[in-house]
Amino acid sequence: MLPHRRDPYLWIHLAGLATVPFWLDVCLVGLAVGEPVVPSWLELTTLALVGTLPIVWMQLKRPFYIFSLPGLALRPDKLADERRRLLTLQQGWLSRGLVLFAAIVLWCALYWLYQIAPVAADLPWLMWKSRATGWGICAIAFFCANLFTLVPATVVSLFLASSRRLEQVSPFDVADILQKFTVLGWRVGKILPEALSTAVPLEKLRQQSPQPICLPAPKLALLMLLSQLTILRSVPTIRYRARSPVIALIKELPKTPLRRGRLWPLNSILN
Repeated sequence: MLPHRRDPYLWIHLAGLATVPFWLDVCLVGLAVGEPVVPSWLELTTLALVGTLPIVWMQLKRPFYIFSLPGLALRPDKLADERRRLLTLQQGWLSRGLVLFAAIVLWCALYWLYQIAPVAADLPWLMWKSRATGWGICAIAFFCANLFTLVPATVVSLFLASSRRLEQVSPFDVADILQKFTVLGWRVGKILPEALSTAVPLEKLRQQSPQPICLPAPKLALLMLLSQLTILRSVPTIRYRARSPVIALIKELPKTPLRRGRLWPLNSILN
């Protein structure tokens, strides 16, 4: 795995995708509340404006600062060059394209949920709620679904970047991070362990050649013979021909414990 793909912040934000099915289920519940009082296109448009547009605008204009956790943010001056290069890629065309694609997919999912919403209308605790309450539930859930989808969408573009591409871009200027990114939370010097500093560079891994494990020729030949004898003794119903050198050797051997179905101790062979 490439060093920048070991960064724990990337994996934490990517894990947000696991919550998207839950938020879509809540959207289905909200759409099933009450009877529609406005046309479907108007209801879906208002839900998209409230749930999708703010997150899309944030990710296109000032992307979410990925080196942060709820309530905490890593200070920009504490970022290594590799992480500042990731911030440069986060504002690239691939990241923006994935954000727009994910937003379109979520709107299509909302439209599909709107069509099948009557299947959830029989829930007892929803029967006496108004349509406005259901719209509010759906709007909040759809906003969270966009948040936990569009932020990881920018992280996916960082996972797709190769080490050569990462070396070609220049580190993001520390002085511009607070103006170009949405930084939320209390800024601290360290939150998670620094995985990039302990990772082995890819060039060093390529230079290291694995050392093969070799056995002496007599012992290796004896082990190969033992494996063939074990296989032959496990299939007694096959009639072997004496033309095979291995079968001829078996006939030459006396009735040792090996011929009676037991193996010699391997420790005496290897030592």
